[in-house]
Amino acid sequence: DTGNVTCYVKYSALLLRPFINEVVDAIVMQCNNIGFLAYVGPLRIFVSKHSMPEDMLNGFDTERDAWVSDDKEVVICAGCAVRLKIKGRTVEQGNISA
Repeated sequence: DTGNVTCYVKYSALLLRPFINEVVDAIVMQCNNIGFLAYVGPLRIFVSKHSMPEDMLNGFDTERDAWVSDDKEVVICAGCAVRLKIKGRTVEQGNISA
């Protein structure tokens, strides 16, 4: 009588699928002396100090909790944006990380 129609639709959606060697923009959430943790939406990415450029290998500043390059031009700290290349990924039920 009302003209309303109810349709049941089954579909699957892929919201985020990171690929190896994909370049993504991330937000740094935490820095420590072994690397930093960043997020791209729900994707959690850990960057080890061994994956950073050579001029940042010994550049962790404990006072600021930040990674600083040798020439002091690049600072990676909580809240800053970084561009990363995904080198590996782990997919677990309900969790994805790279």
